[in-house]
Amino acid sequence: MDRRLELLPVVAGVGFGLLATLVTTFPAAATLRTLVLAQASLLAIVVSVSLLSIQVAGDATPLVSYIYRSRGYQDIIARFGLSIVVSLALFGVVGALGGGLPQGIAVGLGVALAAWSFLALLAVENRLLAFIDPEPVLEELVDAVSFERFDRFDSDRVERGVVGRNPVLEIYQLARRKLDSYDEYGALRAVVALDRATVRIIEGYAATPPEGRADSLDSLHKLFDYWDQIAAAAVEDGADDVLHAIVDAEATAAITAIEHELPDVPVHAVEALGRFRRLAVEADRGEPRYDEALGRVLAAALDAGGADHPVVDAVRAELDSEAATGDPESLAATLAAEPDR
Repeated sequence: MDRRLELLPVVAGVGFGLLATLVTTFPAAATLRTLVLAQASLLAIVVSVSLLSIQVAGDATPLVSYIYRSRGYQDIIARFGLSIVVSLALFGVVGALGGGLPQGIAVGLGVALAAWSFLALLAVENRLLAFIDPEPVLEELVDAVSFERFDRFDSDRVERGVVGRNPVLEIYQLARRKLDSYDEYGALRAVVALDRATVRIIEGYAATPPEGRADSLDSLHKLFDYWDQIAAAAVEDGADDVLHAIVDAEATAAITAIEHELPDVPVHAVEALGRFRRLAVEADRGEPRYDEALGRVLAAALDAGGADHPVVDAVRAELDSEAATGDPESLAATLAAEPDR
């Protein structure tokens, strides 16, 4: 919010207070009554819009309903409630104040509180329109991502009697919904958010003591399963920009893992890129950049010590065969028959 707007309650309160003090015929009671009615009407609109957005977007991401249960949204309701109660009290006593400075203080306080309440709406404007624009929702989801939370959700999905939050799953859910509704730009933003979330999880995994990583490796397997499903949906209906973002994200995940000396994670990325390439070839949507990304990640995985892994061996052998035969579909056949992880 603009810093200048934060001064609005003070400026409005002082201005109306001086006006009510200096003008003997100032309609103080009418002003306070109008403020009460305006705030009550606006509060009703806020609640109605909130219920509408939950109904419309609640199936898109659980965070929408979480927003309206959050402390920030409750503070908005509390602000309006406090301002309405104080304004009603001032309306009841302003007639007995007899004008002058006491009347000015009463009017100024009522106006300042009303302006303070109105500003609360500006602070959460994006939240109230989250079902139209997913950007603020995605930002909050990425900020809420941590490896500890992601890994804990894999083993304990219940927190305080209800299913806990998994921000990564919510981002995945939003991306799938955008793809299913042919909202390519929304899908692109969700894929970028999932990319950022993936990097945060890998960095959190790298910070885990080595003796505790083995128990958490399945969580990373699940993370790349999300990418596999997003890739499958994108190849079927997504725009090229979405496909490019997926390839770049999976390559980034591999490079990030290699930079943190995590030999097992690049293998997952190689497998995910291989599956993506297979799907693209089968759908006649293959591009040279997909081959380049897979080759780059494969080379990096080999340099990081992944040569003994069956998936890496299979992909490397098939790339060598493809280079010799020029058959672009041979890699797809090998990946389809690759051994389980």
